[in-house]
Amino acid sequence: MMLVITGGHHTCAFAVIEELKKIDKELIIYWIGHKYSMKGDLNESAEYREVIAKGYEFFDIKAGKFYGNYSIEAFIRIFLGFVRAFFLLKKLKPHGIIAFGGYITPPVVWASFLLGIPSVTHEQTTVAGFANRAVWPFVKKIFLTWPASDSYFPKNKCVVSGLPIRKAIFDSQGTTTLFENNLPLVYITGGKQGSHILNANVEPILVNLLKNFNVVHQCGISSLYNDFENLKKVKETLPDDIRSRYLVFDYIDEKQMGEFLKKAELVVSRSGANIIYEMLLFKKKAVLVPLPGRSHNEQEENARFFCDYSTCRIILQKELTPQLLEASIWEVFSSVPLGVNGQIELRRDAAYVIAKEAIKIFKKFTS
Repeated sequence: MMLVITGGHHTCAFAVIEELKKIDKELIIYWIGHKYSMKGDLNESAEYREVIAKGYEFFDIKAGKFYGNYSIEAFIRIFLGFVRAFFLLKKLKPHGIIAFGGYITPPVVWASFLLGIPSVTHEQTTVAGFANRAVWPFVKKIFLTWPASDSYFPKNKCVVSGLPIRKAIFDSQGTTTLFENNLPLVYITGGKQGSHILNANVEPILVNLLKNFNVVHQCGISSLYNDFENLKKVKETLPDDIRSRYLVFDYIDEKQMGEFLKKAELVVSRSGANIIYEMLLFKKKAVLVPLPGRSHNEQEENARFFCDYSTCRIILQKELTPQLLEASIWEVFSSVPLGVNGQIELRRDAAYVIAKEAIKIFKKFTS
């Protein structure tokens, strides 16, 4: 079977691909995505780097971001993305499409519908994003992370699967010695691409943090800000007695992420769907800075959802300062953990559920 994978949540996609390969040993995967994360960025996206590293053929599509940007340029870019997807799919002739949200999903799914290629999609967030609201009439099935999301779609199309998590996250044993001390670990991440605003607010408080914590900082790979190179230089200027307590990475793989999440006493992060689900699974405290302006304010909704079940503090980006961030880290670290409410269902078999159902659907419509 030949399948196309597309969408913004590529870590979920990799988890599903692992299960697809168990079902179909001769599976062929093509990937449609974005090679660069931001306009003008010269560094390849984490998505592109990971896909290529795994040996899948990658096709770059430049499509417009619809949400929050109703300009003529955005509509033109969406249309051009659709045209590119149409002719690409016509050439590839895949048996099916599995989409994972994000602005690349609509043009690919719309094109597949016109070509008679069946597709399914996965909704990661508690509030349905623009992409899946735009494609649900054209897909055969919508997989949901959270049961409450079915209010946005026809119930006969919905399957509550949970969020696909790569097994390597859990396989990490958490036994690697990262630091030569017993200080608690604060794990700071802006997501795969990093967050310049978060990085800029961490830098002024590093010395104070390192007096009491070890810090692992995943800062991203963007060439627009060069945060990784800057923070490496900052590390070299730290006092000798605390320099070794700071580890900075531009990018981390899933095994490292599993290691850091297991050991962290507290996580400072954006509030994308993946990190929220993973922190709930690992029962972590968190300081969350939601990325503003996303589809239907989904990151802030994710953050509020997380705080219903675990110890956290939300800082809106417009209110973020180094001083507030430092105070919030101490506040959450010193708080008694709430744990995870027993009423929440955190499935670990989502990737298998999606892979099995998707294969069944594609065989039905292509046989």
